[in-house]
Amino acid sequence: MSSSKHKLLVIDDSDLIRKAVAMLLENAGYEVEVAAHVAEFDDLLTSWWPDTILTDVQMPDMTGDELCRSLKRRLLVRVVLFSNLPPARLAELAESSGADGYISKLEGFASLPDKLADILRATSSITTSEVPEAGRVILVDDMELGQEVTGTVLAREGFEVRIVANLDEFSKVFATWTPQVILTIPKLTGTEEGEVCQLLKDRMGAKSVPIVFFSDDSSLALSTLAERWGADDGLSKVVGYDKLFKKLRQLCLAS
Repeated sequence: MSSSKHKLLVIDDSDLIRKAVAMLLENAGYEVEVAAHVAEFDDLLTSWWPDTILTDVQMPDMTGDELCRSLKRRLLVRVVLFSNLPPARLAELAESSGADGYISKLEGFASLPDKLADILRATSSITTSEVPEAGRVILVDDMELGQEVTGTVLAREGFEVRIVANLDEFSKVFATWTPQVILTIPKLTGTEEGEVCQLLKDRMGAKSVPIVFFSDDSSLALSTLAERWGADDGLSKVVGYDKLFKKLRQLCLAS
């Protein structure tokens, strides 16, 4: 596979290793960002989203396999463990954490680009076109990161997705394409929290289309907001995408 536009995040608490690996993989054609620890990784995700995470295992705040388990519960992202642990132990951690692969630092860094490319080829065999269509969804989100992450995840899960950033864009799409569900953040720029639901139903003519709030807020807060504004549900990103997929499929089947 071509790595020319592949976004790769390297997490390692060693300055020397971060710099060496970043230089090596950038020369191989990857777009690379680095983080020294998980907190730094969280900050980075507010403005940039990786296709693959290459993470050290033995780190002070959270081990790489713990990070992998946490990410795999919530997101569709490749995770590759990269450590100087014995290969047999590294293989065990990769399997138990759900990692997409592992690479041993003990084998040297020169072969890292080739080994990483092999893992990416092996984990990219299922394309969006091979996933059965799950339903039609309009995603309303005025943040580019939210559009990229949620839109990509839904497409990989088989949903046909149209992405809009505001009500004007929604109106243009809705005029020629009818969704089975509208998935929206609760607050668009210039609106009250939750008001977007009422605007979509009353001003945009989407009264018959189910509307689901989806954001980083708590499930309780989103459910309360949904009840107040007449949305069909409110789901938190914190609990992961599995519940979202299930809810969207239920609504699509009922439409």
